[in-house]
Amino acid sequence: MATDFEDSIISPVLKVVAAHWLAVRRGREMPAWASLMPSALKLQLPFVWAYIYEPATDSFTGRLAGDRVLAIFGKNFHGLPMSQAHPAGNYPSLFAKCKTVLTEPALYHGTGITFANAGKSYAGERIIMPLANSETGSEGVFGAIDFSTSRFPDDAEKINFEAEVEHWFRTTGEKIAG
Repeated sequence: MATDFEDSIISPVLKVVAAHWLAVRRGREMPAWASLMPSALKLQLPFVWAYIYEPATDSFTGRLAGDRVLAIFGKNFHGLPMSQAHPAGNYPSLFAKCKTVLTEPALYHGTGITFANAGKSYAGERIIMPLANSETGSEGVFGAIDFSTSRFPDDAEKINFEAEVEHWFRTTGEKIAG
């Protein structure tokens, strides 16, 4: 039976990623990075991304960016601080979402990410889920993004992260009231 989190997702790609995260959780609050199985997400890997959280500096560092993610932002953010990977105007919003996902912990689903390029508007959907480290507790976030079109802007500055409609869920997949 699907959870509220899974039911809220429109993209077939994101549904598979969410179902995998929930399956490898195995009753724990959140799975560890090592629990994720790339072979189970073979077709979805181009859409996924991940950041490691650094508590000492209260920052996220890129761990993984799939090919479709690279196409959106025009650069690989593996090893790059989130603050450098994203446009300055968009970084605070994404940081806040990722930090909430990690510290609550919670699951995030956003829709309506819109931006304009060459007179065309684009919309999409994203999910963000926490990852644990068995020794130290929360360690990072794992997400995926899917746009309704295969065309991406040349200029990532045009992405409007503030236009997202936010939906929050418990790590068990139930919707958080509000």
